[in-house]
Amino acid sequence: MDIPISKMINKTKMNLIQAAAYVKQRIDTLTGTQTATIEQLAAYIQYHPDTKKSTKNLLGLSFSFFTLDQGDVHYKLETKGSDILQVDVRTLEHHVVSYRSYRDQNKMNAPIRFFKLTI
Repeated sequence: MDIPISKMINKTKMNLIQAAAYVKQRIDTLTGTQTATIEQLAAYIQYHPDTKKSTKNLLGLSFSFFTLDQGDVHYKLETKGSDILQVDVRTLEHHVVSYRSYRDQNKMNAPIRFFKLTI
């Protein structure tokens, strides 16, 4: 019984991620900018098929570490259970996003605007 429920939950998560990606694409098309929240970035990193995950149990608590490299963009996510502790997005030249739960908790749902880079 648990396996079908787990599959249903995972499918629902993936549908939400796809819907969020579609909305971000539409916003980008209309405004020329792209926005995302920390939660959306964390979901993107966590559920991307190329993400590498490691888990450590420290003092009875389970911590998960996710890394994703896409060309020149490097993503890093750290969680404790379902809580987001840290999110970093970097390029070779810039530190794009740096979120720490102990100092930025009030910014969790605030949209972050990503401007198009021109070379």
